[in-house]
Amino acid sequence: MTTEGRPILRTEELTKIFRRSRARDVVALQNIELSIDEGRYVLFRGPSGSGKTTLFTLLAGIAHPTRGCVRFRGEDMSRLSDVALCRLRRDRIGFIFQDFQLFPGLTVLENASIPLLPLNLTRSVRFQKAAALLERLGLEDRLDALEPSTGQILTTITSATTPATTPSIVI
Repeated sequence: MTTEGRPILRTEELTKIFRRSRARDVVALQNIELSIDEGRYVLFRGPSGSGKTTLFTLLAGIAHPTRGCVRFRGEDMSRLSDVALCRLRRDRIGFIFQDFQLFPGLTVLENASIPLLPLNLTRSVRFQKAAALLERLGLEDRLDALEPSTGQILTTITSATTPATTPSIVI
């Protein structure tokens, strides 16, 4: 049975208001209705300050909406316990960060293995999985490098760390 075409994420009246002062609230998102089907690629574009990062943190369960909800495979994420939400993010939601989130002083292989730490795998198994993924991306000659040489390689390494945990969705 294929899951392609079924919603993996859905928002209902998603609203996020930041309380700046009694006199001024900032409405970052208001009544967003969104459905993202499994197997789809979705691109969000907009000028700085338009709410993209706020939306991503809500979709990932990092922040809580002021009103409305985010549903992951039908389940309201705001109703999950902290432990269940952490497990959901660990096991099912992958992240590619805008600012790379790599640790200086670690090799490419070590950085690519970091997302596997919560899975309680041995160091050897983590490194094997990370190396296999990096090899599929054509970075086998960079495994021991301490300094990625270009922004493109940085992006590829960061992207490589996400599928190592086989998430259901990547944000």
